Amino acid sequence: MVREINAKYIDEDFIAEDKVLLMAEDLTLEKSHEEWTFRVVPPVKDGETSVVIEMDKSPMFTLVFPLDLDGDMEWLCKANFLEVMRRMAILTAKK
Repeated sequence: MVREINAKYIDEDFIAEDKVLLMAEDLTLEKSHEEWTFRVVPPVKDGETSVVIEMDKSPMFTLVFPLDLDGDMEWLCKANFLEVMRRMAILTAKK
């Protein structure tokens, strides 16, 4: 189940905190406008409300989505890659 947790980012030059979506026990999503950043993080157990992210040890990638999919996070977690691409193509065409 997707839920919001606190993230503490640690880098050699800074420490920051923010809210992120926990998409799976070891995967977070940071959303900023149309940019979505997914990070592999240490596993977060049920009941835990935060995660420490060491920036140099957490693999990540960023996507740009021109659409608002806020209401569809549960679907996104269960969809396969082709389903996501198909839905993005359809929604983009309707925009």
